[in-house]
Amino acid sequence: MATDNNGLNTLDANQIIRKSAVDLAGGGIGSGTVILNNLVPNEYDEISLTYVASGNGAGEIETVVFKLATVTINTLTLSYDASNNLINVIRS
Repeated sequence: MATDNNGLNTLDANQIIRKSAVDLAGGGIGSGTVILNNLVPNEYDEISLTYVASGNGAGEIETVVFKLATVTINTLTLSYDASNNLINVIRS
């Protein structure tokens, strides 16, 4: 399973994308998460991924296409900052 620089899974069996790890003011590390089931409330039976070829987020997931019986149900478009941290997820 892929991990980031802080050892967090970037995608785990529970369909959670770890957004980024941040230093907390009181010490320690916190992380933001995106739970895909909340972003894609529709039923689906296929997921297709494309990856960022170059620039911000190179090598990371760029789009996630959810399909049911080969028909696209929802698409998530992910964007990254210059440090390759996930900064935005847009559902269409």
